[in-house]
Amino acid sequence: MVFLIRMAFWFSLVLLALPLAVGPDESGRESVGPIQALFAAREAVGDIAGICERKPDVCETGKSAMHTITARAKETAK
Repeated sequence: MVFLIRMAFWFSLVLLALPLAVGPDESGRESVGPIQALFAAREAVGDIAGICERKPDVCETGKSAMHTITARAKETAK
């Protein structure tokens, strides 16, 4: 969960660095501004964080996978 929060923080910083010019691109499609992208990313992170409530088995599998990856990384680091 902390990883998702950190990822959202760094992703929001990247979005803030995007240019503020909003308007149609060369093909005539409307482009998305950095503020709109930031709100969409925040909603996506909120949805990902809520997956544990909707599907607890997915959360348990993810925790087990992270535990396995952490254990292997510690063994490799020795």
